[in-house]
Amino acid sequence: MGDLLDVSVGAYAEYLVLDAAAVAPAPPGVSAAAAATLPLNGLAAVQSLDLLDLAAGETLLVTGAAGAVGGFAVELAVRRGLRVIARASAADEEYVRGLGAEWLVGRDASDQAGDVRRLVPGGVSGAMDTAGLGVRALAAVRTRGAYVTVVGGSAPLPLRGIRVHQEWISADGAALAELAAMGLALRVADVLPLERAAEAHDRLAAGGIRGRLVLAPGDGA
Repeated sequence: MGDLLDVSVGAYAEYLVLDAAAVAPAPPGVSAAAAATLPLNGLAAVQSLDLLDLAAGETLLVTGAAGAVGGFAVELAVRRGLRVIARASAADEEYVRGLGAEWLVGRDASDQAGDVRRLVPGGVSGAMDTAGLGVRALAAVRTRGAYVTVVGGSAPLPLRGIRVHQEWISADGAALAELAAMGLALRVADVLPLERAAEAHDRLAAGGIRGRLVLAPGDGA
């Protein structure tokens, strides 16, 4: 995650120069691999919640709730006093409820917006769309509610007066330090050396991974 827009991206390296204001101490008592799962995903979640600007007691739909950003979104939303509907598979119900989700909407349900509205008549106050559903997630939001997506190019039109946001993450060392001190749930699916980066991409593309794949120098230890 870098803020130098004129520098090409797309490569992995053992070392990277960052602005001092972009970094923060790792969470205490966790491995470097686990700590590495927090910055990008945690900041995406907290910055999206800031854009939604919902008040305690309001309702939030999180799509992809068992995913890397979605899991943090559920946990952080609950800490802000929001009531969360998690869109996830039945296999992930225990996990998302453990994060604090009050309701679950099945990922493969044929009428997900209808399912949400049956739980929250009139629709949720806001939706955080980490799965890129676009208008299918927007449909679950009440009139003049709020919607944010973290998937580039998936933001729908602001229909029914709904505030629609596209979240483009930015480095924030102060916010990252706050996240690191919260004791959030960090999930590592596997740690791989840099030379196995292609394998990591193949596994990610195949889906079904719970937690993050972490690339590390050397043998990945």
